[in-house]
Amino acid sequence: MEFSTIMAVSSLNYREAGKYVELASKLGAEAACLIPVMKVGAASSAGLAASWREYAQAVELAVEKAEELGLRLSLWCTPFAPALTRSPYVSYWSCRQAEVMDLDPGGRVLLCDVLDFVLTSVKGRCLREVVAEYEAHPLVRTVTNPTPLPQPCKSCPFSESCRGGCFARAFMESGTLNGPDPLCPLVAREFS
Repeated sequence: MEFSTIMAVSSLNYREAGKYVELASKLGAEAACLIPVMKVGAASSAGLAASWREYAQAVELAVEKAEELGLRLSLWCTPFAPALTRSPYVSYWSCRQAEVMDLDPGGRVLLCDVLDFVLTSVKGRCLREVVAEYEAHPLVRTVTNPTPLPQPCKSCPFSESCRGGCFARAFMESGTLNGPDPLCPLVAREFS
């Protein structure tokens, strides 16, 4: 059976990312996955979200170990991954470009599983109809085609694939869905 393991990278454990990849390899995982802790709920009040420097260090440690062991590494919620690494062992994607839809246990369709923006519901409806409604929703159109891209994203060499990064993090930090992703090292360096 194929499986992957997931590490939620926080301000407490970011230095352990290399050891985590080693553990994933020992367990026989197909891939090791990293996802940054978001500044929501108890994680926000407890200060658990990793800073951009901490997350960059976690990725560096994980990539180093993944290359050493020949293990695939998947960086979740990290559309700016090319700014951190060009390793052939690393994969990533941008939810701004993905053909996915978040659905909660109650049947509500969400813009993102981190944000509580309810767009519609699947209850008693044809899924094909719900998907069409989701794709046409103004908020979905806003995050999938952010125009104009903010600086420094507009002039970034990765703008076409990243499109401003994680809109949930941008919203939580700046109150706008199309603000630059505060976890991106290129953004953080620009504003620090």
